[in-house]
Amino acid sequence: MWKHLKVIGVVFGAAGLAWGGDIFKARKLREFCHLPSYNYQQDRTKNPVSTVSLTAIAGANVSAEILKVGAPKPESKILRVKQFQMSQTELRLDHCSLTKIAIVLVEDGTWTVTAVAEQNPYSVDSTQQPKFVELKRNGFHIRLRGVGLATPLDQPDTAVLGKPEYCNIAIPCFWVERGQKKPLRDGNRNDEIQRYFDLIDRVEVDLSYE
Repeated sequence: MWKHLKVIGVVFGAAGLAWGGDIFKARKLREFCHLPSYNYQQDRTKNPVSTVSLTAIAGANVSAEILKVGAPKPESKILRVKQFQMSQTELRLDHCSLTKIAIVLVEDGTWTVTAVAEQNPYSVDSTQQPKFVELKRNGFHIRLRGVGLATPLDQPDTAVLGKPEYCNIAIPCFWVERGQKKPLRDGNRNDEIQRYFDLIDRVEVDLSYE
């Protein structure tokens, strides 16, 4: 009888040690990976909303030297410019919005975007305001996608068709305080814009927030 009890005790003791070891290992793994011990969401941003620009407007050609030092030289190369305005006046996702969006692409790959970002919890329906009014600020995530259209805009169901995408640019996240507006101006150079400049017909803008 005692032998059986000892065997059972050993079995349960070993199982307890194994179970405890697994918990210890899991805890150590979380600490090593800097993961919280509670359930979490890997992606805290909202699913983005998008707007597409109107067809590119040919801007005044600029000297390559203007983009560098501001003073053209007689032998400077002249670069073509495309300017884009959005097909709608506002891009909104819940209480976060972008207005006055304008984008400039230059033949050498230089790009510039300007807009006004706003975080306004009172811009949503009154039934939704309580969950947004508690947020002190939000991080804006903006992405620019240079696309070409394979079919005219006046064709039926154009919106559900895929479009050739020639460049994809992520704007660094920036924060807007509750009830405030913040001007956005960003730019850089992108090799894909230079490579596909002639094929980029429109620019799509994605907005999400955290």
